Amino acid sequence: MNSTTRTLSNQDKIKRDDIPLKKLKILSSQFIDGTSEGYKILYKIYPDHLYDALRRKIAVELAGKEIAKILDAENNQQLAKHRNAVDDLYDGREGVYAPIHDFWSFIEMVLHIKKKELPELITAQNVAWTTEDLPIQQLHITWMPFLEQRQDIFGPKPWQIADLQRLFFQKPKLFQQAQEEQHKMVGDQPHHFDQSDEPIAIIYRNDNLELIDGNGRLYRALLQGNEVISCYVGRLEGTMPVNYWVSAGTLKQFCQEIRSYADIDLESFAHGLSYLRTKLRNNAPALINYELFLRNDFPEFENNLKGIVPS
Repeated sequence: MNSTTRTLSNQDKIKRDDIPLKKLKILSSQFIDGTSEGYKILYKIYPDHLYDALRRKIAVELAGKEIAKILDAENNQQLAKHRNAVDDLYDGREGVYAPIHDFWSFIEMVLHIKKKELPELITAQNVAWTTEDLPIQQLHITWMPFLEQRQDIFGPKPWQIADLQRLFFQKPKLFQQAQEEQHKMVGDQPHHFDQSDEPIAIIYRNDNLELIDGNGRLYRALLQGNEVISCYVGRLEGTMPVNYWVSAGTLKQFCQEIRSYADIDLESFAHGLSYLRTKLRNNAPALINYELFLRNDFPEFENNLKGIVPS
């Protein structure tokens, strides 16, 4: 175990208490977006886990990799350049990028391309992250064309590595066919840059182990006969992520949708406001970002948010 983040002693009672409304009211009254004074506030206003170095490292690696894939980076140097650009967002640029907020908001946007819970799990206060080397036989694969096209042999996904190892041992010709097809599809590596030594990401949820990033690397480790693989390991306390990142941009889009129902569907308008109350009450980063960046844009919500936002 190389590194770890602070975990929670009481997972179900963190909510808004991490930043009392009185403190939030004082800091938000001093906050002016785009100023150095305002940006200093962003370095102390969010819950502590959002400043954690390991979470930031995982986010930079994963988001930088997705950008490199989208832009078809030509080599490891270009991959590093994309990751450095993502990392630089953490400290912002006065008048252009707000530190902390724009970093995590960018991570949220890019990683949602994967249609997974990646941003929520990386930023959840009740997920403790470590770096570990794990036996691959403990893990499973969630997608791979060779396996999916032969479910009569491998069964339905997900596929446990231990089961695949046993099948390939029993049927060496099948193993050779898998290796040949993989090489035909992607060659020695699927991209122009090399990810072979980079950790995959997994999460323990309700005592179940879930792969959330690195399916291809895990499959290649299997075909290469590797016994262990480097992992970022998240351990979720409770049943769902708590106090994870919700950007002002995500909140604004939702608030605009709520507003659009005001004159055409009062029931949907009421449901939307109820959900917004719940989100702000139960998620400190969402409450902070609403207070700092959006509250003045939606004065018609004030009566419905009494007791939730600072008064």
